[in-house]
Amino acid sequence: MSGALSALAGLSTPLLQAAPSLTSALPSGLSTLLLRHSRSFGGTNGTPTIIPDVVIEETETNRVTITQHPVATGSPINDHIYRMPANVTMRCGWTNANPIGGATSSLLSGDFSGAASSLFSSFTEQRVTNIYKQLLKMQFDMDASGDQSPVATFQVTTGKKTYDTMVISELQLRTDRTSEYALMLEVHFQEIIKVKASSTSQPAQTDQSNPSQTASPTGQGTQTATSPATDPNSIAARNWGTRTTGVGTDEILPGPGQ
Repeated sequence: MSGALSALAGLSTPLLQAAPSLTSALPSGLSTLLLRHSRSFGGTNGTPTIIPDVVIEETETNRVTITQHPVATGSPINDHIYRMPANVTMRCGWTNANPIGGATSSLLSGDFSGAASSLFSSFTEQRVTNIYKQLLKMQFDMDASGDQSPVATFQVTTGKKTYDTMVISELQLRTDRTSEYALMLEVHFQEIIKVKASSTSQPAQTDQSNPSQTASPTGQGTQTATSPATDPNSIAARNWGTRTTGVGTDEILPGPGQ
């Protein structure tokens, strides 16, 4: 049985590779109708394009914050406003019984081998498991190292708007006896607002009027602690002296605060 499925997946690859040319020959209106997917996420910054088989509910939150500054008398001053990161929540699902949906997602990303693999995973009832693994990796890549960030922002398209820099803040999965071979998720997205930072080099110490206060910290090697009485530069050592009395010579100890 597994050999037959492998052969079927191999035969599907040429058909999937020919799909773009076939759809380009269709009238624009018909092509849009057949391949229209109004809800999706991913597809940017190296992330896969994920298209839900069904979206049950969407919640989009766009909020601003109005500052409040109390004054001596009267109402607080609120003359400033700034936008908070957008939040999107999708209740969506996938099933092993929809091999075309997974293949379409890969085709939109230009991944023909991935489309063939998606067909194969549907027949072997592994499609929903693979989708869940992809979502977990999009949320936080445990294998990321070096210059690779564990989180890459991606695009989220709802029925009303497209958000460009989003990440998955939370994945809620519930499986019961009726959904063993389906994937029903509540996916929480949050917008990442990026800023551009710039840097400048510090002037050389020879150009600084007070390098001991303004120069960058430098290593001083191993330091040995000394007692205040033996350190000639300490205030205690300068205040340490002697006095002559009628009986003899006494040491003068530093007084309080010296």
